[in-house]
Amino acid sequence: EAGAEYLVFHIAESEPSALSSRQFTVTDEEIVGASVELVNYLCNEIPEDCLLLFENLWWPGLTLLKPRLMEKLLESVRHKNCGFMMDTGHLMNTNLELRNEAESVDYVLDTYSSDYLESEGIFFAYANAPSKICPWNSPAPVAVRGIR
Repeated sequence: EAGAEYLVFHIAESEPSALSSRQFTVTDEEIVGASVELVNYLCNEIPEDCLLLFENLWWPGLTLLKPRLMEKLLESVRHKNCGFMMDTGHLMNTNLELRNEAESVDYVLDTYSSDYLESEGIFFAYANAPSKICPWNSPAPVAVRGIR
């Protein structure tokens, strides 16, 4: 037993050929569904007091842009001590229209302020922006909210 306080699981998948074209052959729902199956298979190996955090990426899977899919993920996983870890750099990569740091920070804050994220909460966030723009910047994960 490693005694870890938390585990981080990245939920994403893509064929290498699709990475540059962004022509994906799988959906967010398919990737999240397969991830739920995998996590539930491994559930008996994860101590109940170990926090399981699902981290976003910008490829098909968990992007933090589909609140209903996030809700379904938490409802479907048998491990009850779980939540989300937001990587702000990964979140910014979901929007190819961002042109500067200020727009990027606004995008992160607007996304985090959505009803679902506010109510469900994000346990950790990686803040990938200069502290002059994003005052909660930290080189390591920082607690943003508690989990359910």
